[in-house]
Parts: sequence; C-alpha cells; structure tokens
Amino acid sequence: MNNILFKIAWKILGRKELHIDKELCIKCGKCYKTCTHGAITQNEDKSYSINTDRCHRCYHCLENCPKKAIKS
Repeated sequence: MNNILFKIAWKILGRKELHIDKELCIKCGKCYKTCTHGAITQNEDKSYSINTDRCHRCYHCLENCPKKAIKS
C-alpha cells in the first residue's frame, strides 16, 4: 500500500520515473553504487536498469552519472 501512495504523491508533485539511456551509458557503475534503495541492478551484458518500484526518486544516481545517461 505504501508503494501505491508513494507513486501517487510523486505524480502529483510532477516527478517522473527514471530510466537509463543505454546509448549514453558507459557502464561505469556509479549509479549502481550510489543508489541506497537498491533500485538499480546490473544486467548480464553489464548494463544497468532502474526498478521503478524500488526507486525513491532521490536523484543521487542522476547527479552522479558522468555521462548524464539517466533520464526522466
């Protein structure tokens, strides 16, 4: 239930879900290391994905990405 309320609150506040632009990502792992909520996972091809259900939209990953590959 908390997750549903959380998503509604972010939509009202205008915060959008994040995703990683695979073409810009250099697979450095800074987003993965920075995420304190465990929302970023490493895929078999060494790329990264954001689990939007676990993402708290703190934007630490976005702020630490050297290539600005994380988009909303």
